[in-house]
Amino acid sequence: RDLRNEASSALTKVVRDPNLYGEEGIEEAVERTLQMRERAYREAISLINASKAAGLDEEKVFLELKGAGFGKVDRAFLLKGQIPPLLLGKYSIRNSLITALRVLGPVKAQQLAERYQITLEMLESSQEFEIKPAE
Repeated sequence: RDLRNEASSALTKVVRDPNLYGEEGIEEAVERTLQMRERAYREAISLINASKAAGLDEEKVFLELKGAGFGKVDRAFLLKGQIPPLLLGKYSIRNSLITALRVLGPVKAQQLAERYQITLEMLESSQEFEIKPAE
């Protein structure tokens, strides 16, 4: 979970940087984040498989993942041996835009909105399915 959060934080930091505009650094941040997340989730899948091989049933693994802070969607993917998609929270994006508007003004808030759009498009193409902001 910590590795996953670290990866997501690195992307968010680049996207929210008020000194950047357009695609500067976003593509690199998306790629780096997806690579970090893949390593973290592959490690989690490995641990899940080892737990199952040691006799833990899927329900106990599910509860352990829940206790470790993995959300429902992540748990479902991990139990199938799959890496969950990276989703950006709709409310998190909205709150970032509102804060940018209040603190940095409309021009920077618009630039931030454009960076989020670029990020969502890159995530969609990198993860090979449609990405919508998470509820």
